Amino acid sequence: MNLYKKGLVLLLFSVLSYGQKSKLKIVEFVSVQNAVYGYTYILPANLQKELIEAYHSYEFQVYNSMDNSFRIKIFSEDNFAFSERIQELNKYYNKIKEANHAAIEGASIIKSVINNEENSFTITGKNENEEFIWKTIMCKVPVSGEFGFNTMIFYSSKSKKNRNLGLKLINEFKNF
Repeated sequence: MNLYKKGLVLLLFSVLSYGQKSKLKIVEFVSVQNAVYGYTYILPANLQKELIEAYHSYEFQVYNSMDNSFRIKIFSEDNFAFSERIQELNKYYNKIKEANHAAIEGASIIKSVINNEENSFTITGKNENEEFIWKTIMCKVPVSGEFGFNTMIFYSSKSKKNRNLGLKLINEFKNF
């Protein structure tokens, strides 16, 4: 079975007290590759795609859960030359860390980590209604040969019920 075409199936079990009946939850994930910008990610198969739209200098895709308890934004932006890649990564990281981006404007940042070896960073934060996990990876854009930033943001209600799912999705967001 080709997992890229059929999707990945992950079984999630809950820990039960003795005597309780177990309920098996099956969550199906779909693996996606973006050949234009050079990244790959997984998504739950039952998400609704809200829109693909251009905003300022980037295109973004928004996916919503069926119960609207979480959503995901994915976008690419800022092309630059190879020689500028480290300074651009640090500049972009500082911009996001200060919540100076339209996708998280006005949010408070809880934690931020930059990984210069992997040319990526992860930031967690919150605003009035939700929490988010932001991951940006820098990569060489296959089509142009320039470098750019690919970003996934996982937004969830403050109930924390989707936190593990968000961490899984963020960890699977990578260059290929």
